[in-house]
Amino acid sequence: MIHQAKLLSIRHQVVVLASLMIAGLTGCGDSPSEMTLPISLDGMTAEQLFSKVRAAYRDARSYTDNATIVEYAIIRSTGSESTTPYTRMSLAWEEPNKLRLRYEDAVASSQGRIQYDIASDGVTVRSAVSEFPEQIHEAIAPLKLTSENFILESALRSDLLKMGLENLFPQLELLLSENKEKAVFPQDSQLRMLPKKQLDDTDYFRLQTKSPAGNRILWIDKDDFSLRRMELPIEAQLGQLNPNSHFSKLAIWIDFQDVTINTKIDTSSFEMQIPDGARRVRRFVPPPPPGPPSFLGKAIGDFVFSTLDGKKVTPESLEDRVTVLDFWGTNCPPCKLYTPVLEQVVKKYEESKEVAFYAVSTDPSHLPDSIVAETLKSWGGTMPVLRDLKNTSYHNLNVRSMPTLILLGRDRTLQAFMVGAHRNPEPLAGKIDLLVHDVDLATQALEDHKQMLEQYEEALNAATIKNSIVEVAIARPDILPQNLPENFQVEKLWQCDTDTVAHPGDLLVVEDSEGEAARVLALDGGQTITELDLIGEMIGRHELPQHEERAGGFIRSTVDATGRRWTLVSGVGWQQIYLLDDQWQTALILPDEQHSGIGDILLGDLTNSGTPIMYVGYWGGLGVQGGSLDGRRLWSNRRLSHVLQITPGSLNAEGVPTVWCTSTRGTLLQITPEGKPLSELYVTGKSLMYVARSTSDVFCGLAVEKVGQYSAIGFSTTGSVEWEYELPPGEYVQQVPRIQAVQLPGQPECWQVVAADGSIHWLDAEGELIDRFNYGELLTGIAITSQEGATKLMVATEKNLTAWKIRELP
Repeated sequence: MIHQAKLLSIRHQVVVLASLMIAGLTGCGDSPSEMTLPISLDGMTAEQLFSKVRAAYRDARSYTDNATIVEYAIIRSTGSESTTPYTRMSLAWEEPNKLRLRYEDAVASSQGRIQYDIASDGVTVRSAVSEFPEQIHEAIAPLKLTSENFILESALRSDLLKMGLENLFPQLELLLSENKEKAVFPQDSQLRMLPKKQLDDTDYFRLQTKSPAGNRILWIDKDDFSLRRMELPIEAQLGQLNPNSHFSKLAIWIDFQDVTINTKIDTSSFEMQIPDGARRVRRFVPPPPPGPPSFLGKAIGDFVFSTLDGKKVTPESLEDRVTVLDFWGTNCPPCKLYTPVLEQVVKKYEESKEVAFYAVSTDPSHLPDSIVAETLKSWGGTMPVLRDLKNTSYHNLNVRSMPTLILLGRDRTLQAFMVGAHRNPEPLAGKIDLLVHDVDLATQALEDHKQMLEQYEEALNAATIKNSIVEVAIARPDILPQNLPENFQVEKLWQCDTDTVAHPGDLLVVEDSEGEAARVLALDGGQTITELDLIGEMIGRHELPQHEERAGGFIRSTVDATGRRWTLVSGVGWQQIYLLDDQWQTALILPDEQHSGIGDILLGDLTNSGTPIMYVGYWGGLGVQGGSLDGRRLWSNRRLSHVLQITPGSLNAEGVPTVWCTSTRGTLLQITPEGKPLSELYVTGKSLMYVARSTSDVFCGLAVEKVGQYSAIGFSTTGSVEWEYELPPGEYVQQVPRIQAVQLPGQPECWQVVAADGSIHWLDAEGELIDRFNYGELLTGIAITSQEGATKLMVATEKNLTAWKIRELP
């Protein structure tokens, strides 16, 4: 994950912006000194001025700026002013979906210089973050950028937007907000006009809003009404920001420079080139921590320490025991804090002759031994004290900071090198126990890190995009002639003529009130639902509202608490959802706004509340949304940018139903029926596109290696691959269901997998092939049902809809 402290690592930014995030705060710095607040200025009230600001951004067709987060302070002791830039940002935007957003710390922190870069050229969105070197996240650009979908990498989006877009990029909130009536600063109140003030010899309008943290002041250009400065509310945080009253005045603001509105922007501004050696990825993969030092496992370097009574201690003088060397100093606050923790370990081994402890003081030689010894004692330490008077720990043992703890084996080889304070005694005690039992910790650490590197490379390979995500050269499958299964007897029952179903598509078997299969719904040309009985006779035809889709699509159906059936039709990439009631009347068409396309829909009552829910997965950053059957949006989860599948999952540890979602991230996101995220499952080395579960909670997935290369895999709840079955090559060109758990004659529940070439593969729970049906055509729909001991398989192709009976061989 990308953590907030890494994205905004500067001390003042973290404190101030975190407070804004938590409380939704708004407010400002120097307004309390302004005793006179004008009701209006230049014939405008505060509300009228802010309306002009919103209109300027609402009507903009393009926008650019450079911005800086600045700390301004007056040092109390000298009266001198200090202006410190902490973060530099730049923005370029052009409607409807072009964007370039850059962020960079002006000063490097302990983690280096934090940077991120987001670029949408209208076709793809690419994101780069310094925390993930040589990785470029790539996704298909939404048709229109909004304040909720402009960041398509979920880890980056969740951390950035937690702080509130309006608190870091208010100009972007003004430009991208879909709801023009939505408050830009949701917790603001008491909008007031302040007197004009100069900035760089130019007069600016100023508006103030109030919040529990203080006041926010907006500096507004009097000609184009653009935002030129935003002072952040810090009054409530002054105790943290200025604890010793070092400053007589302190303010933090964001300056927006070089602002342009409705100017032509060069297209290259929105393009992010892929650096040499970098990979395009579906999701960011965190790199492993730094490996053990190169000197681990080797003989300890030479040193000369002295006891308090003047005796020399060298590597040769150490006895044949496990040795603990704790390097500390009297001026080291962390050493003081962790001494009681270390002392718990010391006491555990105080009766043991297997372990020796030494507290090695790195204090300068002029500090008396008595002060060193008394300091350690006052902290609660009882270890024998050694003095490093010749600084050999720095020169020969690579001790660069305090506290540092070194563990030596009986043979005086370096077995562990730990920098920093210990908060818990158990891990250290565990390492010492292993050394006492002659376990080679150094070799183990090196092997563990090697394994982490291999796992990282495996995860990175699985996340790597190997082909264009937009201009995919479809790998047309080689279609073999029809070949019936070998281990089952298959008999053709009936086939619809073109007058009944002209362009067969998705199929759905609908049960009656007793739970028995009763009807078959066939989608015809994306325009009509043809209703058939189980012997292929037409019951009725139901036209959908007029729309442009002429192929593809899927059917979903469910029953509410009153027994009333609802049927839903939509499709991959479609704009609309069509909901029909039990009289086949159109109950709902949604959504109204244009979007990048629908990925999948689950329709059902997972919580047995009696009220079905529509779980709608979108492309283009809209994520997964829950909707009622009367068209109300109940919740939204935008973690996924390009949803591929939504399906009922298993119960979680608390017995709560889950919803499983797959996406172009290649992972399995588990959410509650209320849309709350539970966990994201990464299957080791695989990129999941579709998943299915059996009634016994066994899982199967469709994994993609590259364009035209798919495998069915069995996987566990921990993400391990249990088996793999390679499918015939080729890319899917139809919306046929890929994987289903089915019941075949004489077989336990097994997997039905449809390959891109139209072949049907039946696999057992261990992934072994039971049988294969080469259909000889590309499939557009498939359904299977059992009735009165007979298994019926219904298959749709572009030419016809056919039903087959499957029996065991005599």
